[in-house]
Amino acid sequence: MERIQIRLINGEIPNSEPSQVFEIPEETNTKELNALVNKLNKTEEEPFPYSFYTDGIQITDNIPNKGSEQVVTITYYPQAVFRCRPISRSTHTMTGHSNSILSCKFSQDSSKLGSCSGDHTVRVWDLNTCTPICTLKGHGDWVLNLDWHYGNKLIASGDKLGKVIVWELNENGTNGKQLWSYCHKNFISDIQWKPEVFGDSAIFASSSRDMSSKIYDARRGEVIRTLGGHTQGVTSIRWSGNENILYTSSRDRLINIYDMRQANPIHVLKGHSHWINSISTSTEYVLRQGGYDPLEKDKGIDGAKKRLNKIIGCGGGERLVSASDDGTLYMWMPLQSQKPIHRLVGHSSQVMSCKFSPDSRIIASTGCDKNMRIWDGFTGSCLHTYRGHVQTIYGCAWSPDSRMLVSASKDSTVKLWNVVPGCRKLMTNLPGHLDEVFSIDWSLDGSSVATASYDHTIKIWRY
Repeated sequence: MERIQIRLINGEIPNSEPSQVFEIPEETNTKELNALVNKLNKTEEEPFPYSFYTDGIQITDNIPNKGSEQVVTITYYPQAVFRCRPISRSTHTMTGHSNSILSCKFSQDSSKLGSCSGDHTVRVWDLNTCTPICTLKGHGDWVLNLDWHYGNKLIASGDKLGKVIVWELNENGTNGKQLWSYCHKNFISDIQWKPEVFGDSAIFASSSRDMSSKIYDARRGEVIRTLGGHTQGVTSIRWSGNENILYTSSRDRLINIYDMRQANPIHVLKGHSHWINSISTSTEYVLRQGGYDPLEKDKGIDGAKKRLNKIIGCGGGERLVSASDDGTLYMWMPLQSQKPIHRLVGHSSQVMSCKFSPDSRIIASTGCDKNMRIWDGFTGSCLHTYRGHVQTIYGCAWSPDSRMLVSASKDSTVKLWNVVPGCRKLMTNLPGHLDEVFSIDWSLDGSSVATASYDHTIKIWRY
């Protein structure tokens, strides 16, 4: 039996020293590698699952043999202990909106769902009973997007006229009132609250087709700053894992980086040849998760900081990916260089959305070519192309354990896909909506998926 020599490196610790050289049989598989790493880390009593990479490629079976004289360097990363069960059926169809539902989003603790619609209202739903809690009225046109504050009591929503409203729910969540309203000059493209990891605040940001973004303080009811610099409509806004930093993408083909204490961008990222539809950061999921932990172990600000540092550390810094109508995606290290580090090519038409997995190791993208692709979150190489939808895929959502994806399409179906290496295929086709599915979200506790449709309904999908 031929033997090979390996060194192990902990990918979670930047500049980690490699282990001693181990000589192992060529037929050693990932299960046996797991045992070796747990022995090395002295965690045999409570073994931890790991994934393994060499030369940026994941090892799914046996270790590549480079010859008896060469030492193979293997980088290992811990996998999520938390496991999600695959959704399999629609358990509830929630009716009440009288027009198309454009967005839906779970609260941080997964107990409530917010939705916004062309009927000019925002609705809040109880996820235990799947019934409406309250209807929030105040918008004068289609409500396009919303976001939950991490305290689960405040909601910010934006409409087609450019109006942004902050709503406050009462203690038991059975009613809500309008706290403040603000105005852009054109429709609102995105809204995001400042992450919990940076302390208790009620600051949020919005982006608009009027070429500007604004930062607000919902406690004082004032606009802190208006961010300029774009020459066409702003399509997306994201908070960075570095405090006070924001990213915006635009139809002017640029990504601007702002320090929220200044009105003008501190850096501009150029590369795309057509407008940018979507951006995602490697820290996006952990920032949304904040102090919530489904395992009840790392709760609060300290838990949020621990998860954030872990994600930033495993990639050597925060990464950002952008999706464009030019059919490509670019990966950036935005705070280290203004040049893209990878160009992701493979879609044959406009790329509608992009999203890093919760563990930041994979990027999912959806497009008008009816395909969804997944890419290595470090090297940018295409890992797999999922085919099955027959119309444009508007978006997707990751399971909290990074092992599954759900996609929402113009063809009125929802599909569940396996992302585990060696099993990358369609798991379940989920018909049920009668028209286009615009929005999709997976709850942070992993139990439910919500979809919002042109057919005026929201569906909840569970195991």
